[in-house]
Amino acid sequence: MTLELKEALDRELDMALASGDPKQIDRALINSQKAVQDCQLKSAERIKVIATDHPVLVQDVKDIKDIVAKAKRRFRDVAFTAVKWIVVGGGGAEFIRYLINHFN
Repeated sequence: MTLELKEALDRELDMALASGDPKQIDRALINSQKAVQDCQLKSAERIKVIATDHPVLVQDVKDIKDIVAKAKRRFRDVAFTAVKWIVVGGGGAEFIRYLINHFN
């Protein structure tokens, strides 16, 4: 959607609301909805073209998602292991003492 179209739709809706005419308000809302649908259709078509024309880019995005997911799992594993060693390894008391002293 262009800025000009958005501004025109905003003006139309503002005028319809100011008029208080339910039919005019409905028409303005319908026009806005149609514009949004048209914009979404055009975006979807562009994405399809990009996906077919640039398979390497699509694969790169998939690879990045996999890397991020693996990094999140690894972070959780490391954090859990650290907490386990603090608690089980006898460092729990020291950790709690640190928290108490730190927040008092």
